[in-house]
Amino acid sequence: DINQIDEDVIEEMDIKWNMALLSMRADRFWKKTGKKISIQGTDVARLDKSKVKCFNCHKMGHFTREYRAPRSQDRGRRKNYRQGSKEEKQAPKALMVEARLVEFKNQEIKFYEKIRGLEFKVESKTNIIESLTKELEELKKEKKGLNSKLIGFQSASKDLDNLFGSQRSDKNKEGLGYSAIPPLLLKSTILPRKICL
Repeated sequence: DINQIDEDVIEEMDIKWNMALLSMRADRFWKKTGKKISIQGTDVARLDKSKVKCFNCHKMGHFTREYRAPRSQDRGRRKNYRQGSKEEKQAPKALMVEARLVEFKNQEIKFYEKIRGLEFKVESKTNIIESLTKELEELKKEKKGLNSKLIGFQSASKDLDNLFGSQRSDKNKEGLGYSAIPPLLLKSTILPRKICL
């Protein structure tokens, strides 16, 4: 069981495995270079070039880092021509940055003006909305008062109609059998009196 193994034993096993790994790497290096690594000696381990192939010319014993292409005299001139002077590049960039900065400031001013105009419009519209809501509330109150007056007027008119209906003569009444018998003609039966003075 792994839990029963002591930590010192695990550390010792780890050191042994690392040493085995390092010895395997040293053997591979010795096979490639032909020279053993001496850790305590003054001899520095170097690469045996006789067993190495060149990447460019593919010859044994030749190493790519050892030779370089001959430098041409106009190499520096070509480099300067391609890159140009650094001062010339910085000046247009600075001008471009200044132009953009001026453009951004102008746009910022325009945007601030638009924002102020929109804020003013919003404030005026909110004021209008507030006044209209107050007016609406007043009209609702007035409507309630008028509705109560209208209800009172309608009940009063019904009461007056009932009162007038009760004061009519039977001859002028209508409905519920009053219209079945025609009214008597007063002219034919009653003669007017003559007044003598």
